[in-house]
Amino acid sequence: KENVRFWIGLLLLVGVAMAMFMPIISITNTLMLVALKLSIGSLIVLLLKKYKNISQFAITYILFVTYTFALGGMVYGLINLCNLNTTVNGVLIGNFEFPFGIIVLVTLLYCYILNSVVKYVKNRDKLQKNSYCVVLKDGENEYICNGFLDTGNNVTDANQRGIVLIDKYTFNRFNIRPKKLSSMSIKSVCKSDKIITFVIDEMDVICNNTKLKYTNVCVGLSRTKFNNFDVLLHRDYVEGL
Repeated sequence: KENVRFWIGLLLLVGVAMAMFMPIISITNTLMLVALKLSIGSLIVLLLKKYKNISQFAITYILFVTYTFALGGMVYGLINLCNLNTTVNGVLIGNFEFPFGIIVLVTLLYCYILNSVVKYVKNRDKLQKNSYCVVLKDGENEYICNGFLDTGNNVTDANQRGIVLIDKYTFNRFNIRPKKLSSMSIKSVCKSDKIITFVIDEMDVICNNTKLKYTNVCVGLSRTKFNNFDVLLHRDYVEGL
C-alpha cells in the first residue's frame, strides 16, 4: 500500500512539473515537440500501474490522452467564458499574467486530497462502529483478537450457524493448533471455493462492557490477509450488542 502511494505521489509530481514547464520550453521543431509530449505521456501512463500486455497499455494511454484533451477543453472553455486574453504559451492569462492553468491543477489536487480525507474518515468511522474485541478459547489456550463485523459474511456451517473467518497470518501468529481440521465449500459473488474450518470451544464477543459468550464456534481459515483486524464476525454473533 505504501508502494502504491509512492508511485501515485511520483506520478502527481511528474504531471505537475510537466504542466508547469512545458509551456516555457522553447522548441521550434514541431515533430520534436510532439515526440516530447508523447514521451512524457507514455512516462506518466507507465507510472500508473503494471501492464499485462501492450494492448492494455495502449488502451490506458488512449484514455489518458482523451481525459487530457477533455480537461484542456474545459480550461479553454472557462477562459473563453471569462473573456480572458491569453499569452502565446496559453498558460499566463490576463494583463496581470494570471496562472490559470496552474490554479486548475492546484484545484484538482485539492479535490483529490479532500476526497481521500473524506474516504479515510468514513472508513475509520465504519471500522470503529463495527469493531469488537473477540476472545477465542480452545482448551487452555486463549487468543485475544480484533474483530470486525462483515455484513457480507453470509457463510454458515451445516447447522446454519454463522462462521467466523480468521486470516492465515493471524492463525500462524497465534500458533493456533486445532484439534481437528475439515473443509467446506463456500460460494462467493464470482465463484465457489473451499476453506479449511475448525471448531473452537468458546468465543467471547465484547463491546461497550457487554459480553456475549458462544460455545463450539466454527472458524474458517481465510487465505486473504485482513487489514486492521484479525477475524471477520458473522452477524449472528453480534446480535444484542
